[in-house]
Amino acid sequence: MILLSGLYLSIIISVISLIVIALIIVLVLVLKKKKKHVVVDDEFMDNIISSLGGIDNIKAVLVDNARLKIEVLDIKKPLFDKLK
Repeated sequence: MILLSGLYLSIIISVISLIVIALIIVLVLVLKKKKKHVVVDDEFMDNIISSLGGIDNIKAVLVDNARLKIEVLDIKKPLFDKLK
């Protein structure tokens, strides 16, 4: 009888630990799906354009996956400290 109660106890502990692990996995997956969105408004774009030396200094704008690549004509015009 003592052996059976020990067996039942180990089975109960195993089931509870599996449930806890499953809940942790679900929680991690739900939290991973939430992504932060950047709001791009006119003021934000005006700050970027002026920091790059104005619209006349921008040669090309490329989108590579989630990265924005901007080529400028005169590398001395942009204010890199303002872009950080």
